[in-house]
Amino acid sequence: MKKAFRPEFLNRLDEVIVFHKLTRKEVYQIIDLMISRISQQLEIQGITVGLMETAKEFLLKKGYDATMGARPMRRTIQAYIEDPVSEKIISGEIKPGDIIEITSENDELHFEIKKTEPTVLNI
Repeated sequence: MKKAFRPEFLNRLDEVIVFHKLTRKEVYQIIDLMISRISQQLEIQGITVGLMETAKEFLLKKGYDATMGARPMRRTIQAYIEDPVSEKIISGEIKPGDIIEITSENDELHFEIKKTEPTVLNI
């Protein structure tokens, strides 16, 4: 760093922290965390989301860059998960009580919407 920055700048730094590249497992944990937040928001509307391993692999390929880390993952999840699900909710394709199973095949995400029948109680 001494070769790249002037001493005036280096004196303003308290500490230098080296970040190591994320492992595949750590990126999967980040994906799980981000999807769980979306899932919680959808559960309020009575919608359940399941993200299969193939979809996680798809998101990993699209949203992880070794130099940038997992920073682009937020935008990737928004573009490939949140936006399509929102459009399907607005169009009425997804309704309360539905279960969305997200998979990936041929470099595309697929949203399988499983309709649930309302339960009738005979009292």
